Amino acid sequence: MVSGPAGAAGCLEGYPQVRYHVHDLPPGPRVMICQKKNALIRALRGPRVAIMHSRITLAPDTLRHVPEEFEIITPRVLSQGAGGMEDYLSLGVHDSGMAGYAPRLTPSSLRRGTPEQYLDLYDQGYPYVDGGLFMVRKDVHARCPLNDDIAWDEAEDLEWCNRALAAGLLIDLAPGASAVSEVSKLRSLPLPPRVMRWVRDAKFTAFAGRHRLRDQAERWMGRR
Repeated sequence: MVSGPAGAAGCLEGYPQVRYHVHDLPPGPRVMICQKKNALIRALRGPRVAIMHSRITLAPDTLRHVPEEFEIITPRVLSQGAGGMEDYLSLGVHDSGMAGYAPRLTPSSLRRGTPEQYLDLYDQGYPYVDGGLFMVRKDVHARCPLNDDIAWDEAEDLEWCNRALAAGLLIDLAPGASAVSEVSKLRSLPLPPRVMRWVRDAKFTAFAGRHRLRDQAERWMGRR
């Protein structure tokens, strides 16, 4: 199923096996992506659904490597980097988008580790799946839908996963399942992978130190 505005339904001519779900976003500068994803999930059939942006392409055997039992999960997403295909945004740890909170965590993701050791992210904070591609059970979504009042680029995926974790749900990765993002919002230097991880560790540690200092200063001044 493809979701889009009413005027674009003709894009599926010649593809009778694909349904078109009409969803017109409300006017204004904010892109209410959570409303659109919630509507799409509710319109899809079956107990498990995959939601992805049009920039994502699944590998031919992606679904074969996704476990049958999961709550919220994401495949490993790759993108073209300076040195070849590299991990993009799949599973991460970050708290810099939560309204009313000063960021304190060191941002982390598969770009700093390895997919086989993704559970180590749970030692660093509360993980979240990137909103560009995720899979969810329909009953899980019914219990914990995305927040209709949050727009794109307002940490909508982080906010959703934090609520899901608080409700006792599992945020997971299928490391053997892969997909490709045709558009990359991230930059990387043409360096060997081991050196690149060291550079990212240093950069993210510096960011986290700055966030913690800001948090301590706000507490000292009584703002928190």
